[in-house]
Amino acid sequence: MRMAELSDAAFAAMTTHMNDDHPDAVAAYAQHYAQCNPAIGARIVTMDATGLTLSVDMGAQTRDVRIDFARTVTDTDDARAMLISMWQTSAPQPLPERTQGAGVREGRG
Repeated sequence: MRMAELSDAAFAAMTTHMNDDHPDAVAAYAQHYAQCNPAIGARIVTMDATGLTLSVDMGAQTRDVRIDFARTVTDTDDARAMLISMWQTSAPQPLPERTQGAGVREGRG
């Protein structure tokens, strides 16, 4: 089990991971939850147990927006599940089913 207590270091690691590995998800959050259209790009500036603050590139301007989670997250697994749920809700197209096999690595979120 990967569950770990939420801390500033854990939030910083999740922020870096999302910005570096899932920029499409972060931009989708901006478009869906903060109605930042078009969102050319977005980065998570801060994350805490209650939500995210994003810096959103909208072309002619950059906006900082706060997106509150549906509920307070309690640990790192809960935060990961919340981010995945938000991505599934905000994804611009249907997501392919994730299956074990070539090109799929477990343990990454």
